[in-house]
Amino acid sequence: MMADRHDTVRLHLSIALHLGLVGAFLLAACSTEPKSGPEDIKWDRQTCERCQMVISERHFAVEWRGEHDRRLHAFDDLGCALLWRAEQRGGGLGDRPEIWVRDAKGTHWLDGYGVRYEAGHRTPMGYGYAAANEESQAGLSLHEVEEQVHLLEKARRGTGG
Repeated sequence: MMADRHDTVRLHLSIALHLGLVGAFLLAACSTEPKSGPEDIKWDRQTCERCQMVISERHFAVEWRGEHDRRLHAFDDLGCALLWRAEQRGGGLGDRPEIWVRDAKGTHWLDGYGVRYEAGHRTPMGYGYAAANEESQAGLSLHEVEEQVHLLEKARRGTGG
Protein backbone atom coordinates (compact mmCIF):
# COMPACT_ATOMS: atom_id res chain seq x y z
CA MET A 1 0.00 0.00 0.00
CA MET A 2 2.84 2.36 0.90
CA ALA A 3 4.60 1.60 -2.39
CA ASP A 4 1.45 2.47 -4.34
CA ARG A 5 1.23 5.87 -2.64
CA HIS A 6 4.93 6.62 -3.41
CA ASP A 7 4.44 5.52 -7.00
CA THR A 8 1.42 7.82 -7.32
CA VAL A 9 3.36 10.77 -5.87
CA ARG A 10 6.27 10.08 -8.22
CA LEU A 11 3.90 9.86 -11.16
CA HIS A 12 2.29 13.20 -10.25
CA LEU A 13 5.69 14.84 -9.78
CA SER A 14 6.88 13.47 -13.09
CA ILE A 15 3.77 14.75 -14.88
CA ALA A 16 4.11 18.19 -13.24
CA LEU A 17 7.78 18.37 -14.18
CA HIS A 18 7.08 17.45 -17.78
CA LEU A 19 4.19 19.91 -18.02
CA GLY A 20 6.45 22.63 -16.59
CA LEU A 21 9.15 21.86 -19.15
CA VAL A 22 6.63 21.86 -22.00
CA GLY A 23 5.22 25.18 -20.77
CA ALA A 24 8.66 26.75 -20.54
CA PHE A 25 9.49 25.51 -24.03
CA LEU A 26 6.26 26.95 -25.44
CA LEU A 27 6.91 30.33 -23.79
CA ALA A 28 10.43 30.43 -25.19
CA ALA A 29 9.19 29.47 -28.65
CA CYS A 30 6.52 32.18 -28.61
CA SER A 31 8.86 35.01 -27.59
CA THR A 32 10.65 36.79 -30.37
CA GLU A 33 14.23 37.89 -30.56
CA PRO A 34 14.78 41.66 -30.31
CA LYS A 35 13.80 43.24 -33.58
CA SER A 36 16.02 45.10 -35.94
CA GLY A 37 15.28 47.51 -38.75
CA PRO A 38 12.42 49.88 -39.43
CA GLU A 39 8.72 49.07 -39.30
CA ASP A 40 5.74 50.44 -41.16
CA ILE A 41 4.38 53.69 -39.80
CA LYS A 42 0.63 54.07 -39.46
CA TRP A 43 0.49 57.15 -41.68
CA ASP A 44 -1.92 59.88 -40.59
CA ARG A 45 -2.62 58.01 -37.31
CA GLN A 46 0.70 57.45 -35.52
CA THR A 47 2.18 60.44 -33.68
CA CYS A 48 5.70 61.76 -33.35
CA GLU A 49 7.40 60.65 -30.14
CA ARG A 50 8.59 64.19 -29.36
CA CYS A 51 6.06 66.74 -30.66
CA GLN A 52 3.01 64.44 -30.70
CA MET A 53 1.94 65.61 -34.16
CA VAL A 54 0.52 63.03 -36.57
CA ILE A 55 3.13 61.60 -38.96
CA SER A 56 1.87 62.29 -42.47
CA GLU A 57 4.73 63.42 -44.67
CA ARG A 58 6.44 60.22 -45.74
CA HIS A 59 9.68 61.75 -47.04
CA PHE A 60 10.51 63.28 -43.63
CA ALA A 61 9.66 60.35 -41.32
CA VAL A 62 12.36 58.95 -39.03
CA GLU A 63 12.56 55.89 -36.78
CA TRP A 64 15.02 55.14 -33.96
CA ARG A 65 15.44 51.63 -32.57
CA GLY A 66 17.09 51.50 -29.17
CA GLU A 67 20.39 49.69 -28.98
CA HIS A 68 19.51 48.09 -25.65
CA ASP A 69 15.73 47.98 -25.33
CA ARG A 70 15.11 47.45 -29.10
CA ARG A 71 11.98 49.64 -28.89
CA LEU A 72 11.03 51.56 -32.01
CA HIS A 73 10.34 55.30 -31.82
CA ALA A 74 8.79 57.22 -34.74
CA PHE A 75 9.14 60.91 -35.63
CA ASP A 76 7.71 63.34 -38.16
CA ASP A 77 10.91 65.36 -38.58
CA LEU A 78 14.63 64.55 -38.33
CA GLY A 79 15.01 67.50 -35.94
CA CYS A 80 12.47 65.98 -33.55
CA ALA A 81 14.32 62.67 -33.66
CA LEU A 82 17.72 64.22 -32.94
CA LEU A 83 16.45 66.42 -30.10
CA TRP A 84 14.49 63.54 -28.58
CA ARG A 85 17.57 61.34 -28.66
CA ALA A 86 19.57 63.99 -26.80
CA GLU A 87 16.82 64.14 -24.17
CA GLN A 88 16.91 60.35 -23.76
CA ARG A 89 20.62 59.86 -23.09
CA GLY A 90 21.12 56.91 -20.80
CA GLY A 91 17.81 55.32 -21.76
CA GLY A 92 17.36 52.25 -23.91
CA LEU A 93 18.84 53.90 -26.99
CA GLY A 94 22.48 53.27 -26.12
CA ASP A 95 25.45 54.81 -27.89
CA ARG A 96 24.53 53.85 -31.44
CA PRO A 97 20.86 53.07 -31.88
CA GLU A 98 19.53 52.19 -35.29
CA ILE A 99 18.18 55.20 -37.17
CA TRP A 100 16.09 54.90 -40.28
CA VAL A 101 15.04 57.79 -42.53
CA ARG A 102 12.76 57.85 -45.54
CA ASP A 103 14.32 58.38 -48.94
CA ALA A 104 13.77 61.67 -50.81
CA LYS A 105 10.64 60.26 -52.50
CA GLY A 106 9.27 58.82 -49.25
CA THR A 107 9.02 55.31 -50.64
CA HIS A 108 11.48 53.28 -48.57
CA TRP A 109 13.71 53.37 -45.49
CA LEU A 110 17.44 54.14 -45.53
CA ASP A 111 20.09 53.64 -42.87
CA GLY A 112 20.30 57.08 -41.28
CA TYR A 113 24.03 56.77 -40.68
CA GLY A 114 24.79 55.97 -44.31
CA VAL A 115 23.11 58.86 -46.12
CA ARG A 116 23.83 62.56 -46.47
CA TYR A 117 21.27 65.23 -45.62
CA GLU A 118 20.16 68.34 -47.47
CA ALA A 119 19.03 71.55 -45.78
CA GLY A 120 16.29 73.89 -46.92
CA HIS A 121 13.30 71.54 -46.96
CA ARG A 122 9.89 72.48 -45.58
CA THR A 123 9.71 69.81 -42.91
CA PRO A 124 6.82 69.31 -40.48
CA MET A 125 8.53 71.00 -37.53
CA GLY A 126 10.66 73.38 -39.56
CA TYR A 127 14.11 71.93 -38.91
CA GLY A 128 14.59 71.70 -42.67
CA TYR A 129 16.66 68.52 -43.16
CA ALA A 130 15.86 65.52 -45.32
CA ALA A 131 17.80 62.58 -46.72
CA ALA A 132 19.56 63.43 -49.96
CA ASN A 133 19.34 61.22 -53.01
CA GLU A 134 20.85 57.84 -52.10
CA GLU A 135 23.79 58.25 -54.50
CA SER A 136 24.57 61.80 -53.39
CA GLN A 137 27.83 62.52 -51.60
CA ALA A 138 26.88 66.17 -51.15
CA GLY A 139 25.17 67.41 -48.02
CA LEU A 140 25.74 66.96 -44.32
CA SER A 141 26.43 63.92 -42.19
CA LEU A 142 24.00 62.94 -39.45
CA HIS A 143 26.40 64.35 -36.84
CA GLU A 144 26.60 67.69 -38.69
CA VAL A 145 22.81 67.86 -38.92
CA GLU A 146 22.56 67.12 -35.21
CA GLU A 147 24.84 70.08 -34.42
CA GLN A 148 22.79 72.39 -36.67
CA VAL A 149 19.48 71.25 -35.16
CA HIS A 150 20.73 71.93 -31.64
CA LEU A 151 21.89 75.41 -32.65
CA LEU A 152 18.51 76.10 -34.26
CA GLU A 153 16.67 74.87 -31.17
CA LYS A 154 18.78 77.09 -28.90
CA ALA A 155 18.01 80.08 -31.11
CA ARG A 156 14.29 79.25 -31.06
CA ARG A 157 14.34 79.11 -27.27
CA GLY A 158 16.39 82.29 -27.03
CA THR A 159 19.26 80.58 -25.18
CA GLY A 160 22.02 81.65 -27.53
CA GLY A 161 23.92 79.44 -29.77
